Amino acid sequence: MPDYESLLARYDGQCQVVHRRGRHFPAAVVTEPTSRLQGGQWHVQAAPVQPDADLIGAGAAHLAAVRAAAPSMFDGAVAAFTGWRPDGRLVVGAGSYFDMIATCDALRAEFQGAGPGTALVFREAVERLASGRPLEVGGGRVAAVGVSMAVTILGEGGGRQVLLGRRSNTVALDAGQVHLVPSGMTELHQNPIETARREFTEELGVALPDGAQLVELGVGWDLLRLRPEICLWLDLTGADELVSAVIDSCGGGEFGYLWLADVGRTSLDTLWAALPPEVMAPAAAAALALLERTLDEQ
Repeated sequence: MPDYESLLARYDGQCQVVHRRGRHFPAAVVTEPTSRLQGGQWHVQAAPVQPDADLIGAGAAHLAAVRAAAPSMFDGAVAAFTGWRPDGRLVVGAGSYFDMIATCDALRAEFQGAGPGTALVFREAVERLASGRPLEVGGGRVAAVGVSMAVTILGEGGGRQVLLGRRSNTVALDAGQVHLVPSGMTELHQNPIETARREFTEELGVALPDGAQLVELGVGWDLLRLRPEICLWLDLTGADELVSAVIDSCGGGEFGYLWLADVGRTSLDTLWAALPPEVMAPAAAAALALLERTLDEQ
């Protein structure tokens, strides 16, 4: 089992690590209890994100391996995290998906391939470029901002159910892992709320109901890749036919199958027990932790 505890200790004080059922998940949430999205808006810097040349070179072999495993993958434009404004908004700039794989997903690959006590040389370089504060500074990498949506309905007895999917074994990242549906990468020309609505339609093949409201849960972190995730909540209680259509869609091929998992009224304890850290995508763990906090506050 990966030594998540020692990895997560590197970011002590910068975030609130997701720790459930006595297990550490490689995910975290921004410590402030309120959303830092400021109504779904972020600050877009004029200059594109320029990744560090040495990081790109060091991650080139990993990028080549990922491209070979998923030849249909393309190099799209992404919104990449560079820092925070004093008013709490994310600051983002234009970046490349392939550069994200070379500078962020390479961090995950290095950690998962390292033996006990092995130095994480690539991660140490990334942390130096961010002056030791990679959750506050983009620092030479292309930390593409993701978006994850927790879609829920009310189940029997008043408890909630959340839509989950097991990712296909043919996708480039997080193959075979459990994730929230929908999820994806953000782009500069759309704010995160617009991106989430687009992902819902494109990934699930159905349109959001009129009047559907997305609740901003907050910002989480995939600590394996050191990139942020904007987390949202969509309650579709009463839209049973739509939810059935979504499950039948299987996520447009990105997922092997979808299902509704019981999460109770406020605590997601049963779900945390069923899905250990090595099974759940880090972005999903961050979003579910924020959903749990929001439900507990209601």
